[in-house]
Amino acid sequence: MMRLFTSAIFLFFCTLTMSAETASEGLKEIKTLYETKNFEKLIKERYSEIHKVKDDAEVEKMIGFMKKRFGNEKNLNMVLKIYEEAEKVEPVIMKNPSPNESEDEDMAVFKIKFHGKELPFNLYQMKNGKWGFHF
Repeated sequence: MMRLFTSAIFLFFCTLTMSAETASEGLKEIKTLYETKNFEKLIKERYSEIHKVKDDAEVEKMIGFMKKRFGNEKNLNMVLKIYEEAEKVEPVIMKNPSPNESEDEDMAVFKIKFHGKELPFNLYQMKNGKWGFHF
């Protein structure tokens, strides 16, 4: 009985210390997926609108699109520049007015400077605790 109680307490404290990633951590993870050109993981784990994709063939088509688009170094460098600018600022966490079915209600807004303009760059917290992106 004592062993069961001790195990339950241990699991409770483990659960408390396991928290969802921060928006800034999610941003860094997504940037790393672009840098390493791991578009399969980027789409399957970080695209928060993946539920809209009909089947595996369509997922593969999206991955192929990403490989083609960001296999081009100019395009890849442009998207990496956006993520680098976002890494410089603290995001504002706000409620997403219309979350997708795979998303929580939180969104992170990074106000970035890009080509001389201030633009919002958003990430969306997913129900799995990770932060994802929209196209």
